[in-house]
Amino acid sequence: MNLLVALILLAGPSSAQMSDVRDLFARASEDVEANEQLLEMTSGYTLEYNPVMYAYRGAAEMTYANHIIWPVSKYNWFYDGKDKLQQAIVLEPKNVELRWIRYCIQRNCPTFLGYNEDLKKDKAYILDNLEKSGWSKAYQKEVKDFILGN
Repeated sequence: MNLLVALILLAGPSSAQMSDVRDLFARASEDVEANEQLLEMTSGYTLEYNPVMYAYRGAAEMTYANHIIWPVSKYNWFYDGKDKLQQAIVLEPKNVELRWIRYCIQRNCPTFLGYNEDLKKDKAYILDNLEKSGWSKAYQKEVKDFILGN
């Protein structure tokens, strides 16, 4: 592994990197290039080291299923990513960002996959805890507007 990459991973994501990750996540389900960039940016993070980046990795795998034709591959990408996301939420169930990631995935997930059971409780949790999230006021507003359909 390149020394620079190793140092970046050890330092964790900066706020600018998190902003890039959030932007890529917002576009990943419809833009294969954004999805691939998100997969690349989140590779190498483990559940123990950084649950949020690990969850974004899981979300990137789930949305990558949108860009694949073969049904078995779609299924595998989706469920491998789902496992990562769920593991992160089990580890940190009060983390607003993790609940936000799951909310976005479940809101846009086809119902036949049966992955929508947490929508209502995640929506309530996110709205109740926005100010504790550590997000900028602008991002809090963006999240709130998305959830409330504004």
